[in-house]
Amino acid sequence: MHSIRLSLFLVLLASSAVLADDKAAKPAVFHGKTFLQWQSELFSADERTRRRATGALVIGPFSNQAGPALLNAWGNKTLASPS
Repeated sequence: MHSIRLSLFLVLLASSAVLADDKAAKPAVFHGKTFLQWQSELFSADERTRRRATGALVIGPFSNQAGPALLNAWGNKTLASPS
C-alpha cells in the first residue's frame, strides 16, 4: 500500500514538472502579442497604439508585470496638462 502511494506521488510529481517546463517554454499571449511586444508598443509615436498597449498590459495575463513597465514608459514621456 505504501509503495503504491509513493509511486502515485512520484508520477504526479514528474507530470507536474513536465507541465511546468511546458508552461515556462511558452510565453503568455494576449490578443496575439507577448508581454515584450505590448511593452514595446508603450513607446510608439501613435497615441492610440500606446493606449491599446496600456490596456492590454493592465487587463491581460501580464498584470503582475505591468506596473514597472508602465511606470518606465510613462516616466519617459513628458506629461503636460492641457492648457
